[in-house]
Amino acid sequence: MPNGHDRTFGILIFACAAYRQRFSAWPTSAHLEPYSHYSLVLLFDADSFAELAQRIKLATHAEEQHAFFVAGEEGIVRSRDISNMNELVTGGYFDEARAWLGVEPLQPDEEAL
Repeated sequence: MPNGHDRTFGILIFACAAYRQRFSAWPTSAHLEPYSHYSLVLLFDADSFAELAQRIKLATHAEEQHAFFVAGEEGIVRSRDISNMNELVTGGYFDEARAWLGVEPLQPDEEAL
């Protein structure tokens, strides 16, 4: 799994990529525990976060700590079940998911306004 200031966004990208690979469709919602949701909010300025939220519904849940999953009509992909990260990258799914999400996180020295 990704590390660094944008770890949560990286997990979102991988989850969307795995969903795309598995179902040949995009997820319609991402479900995060409260702290992960908060850390995702901090990565974007207001316009970028609004754009992300228009692309994929962002939901907070308390199902279980550190649970992160994406869902759609076809099914669910849980981040903890993603074991083929290299395949997602080399197969182009990661880049496709990043482009589909359409936003880039702020860098650590930038400030969200």
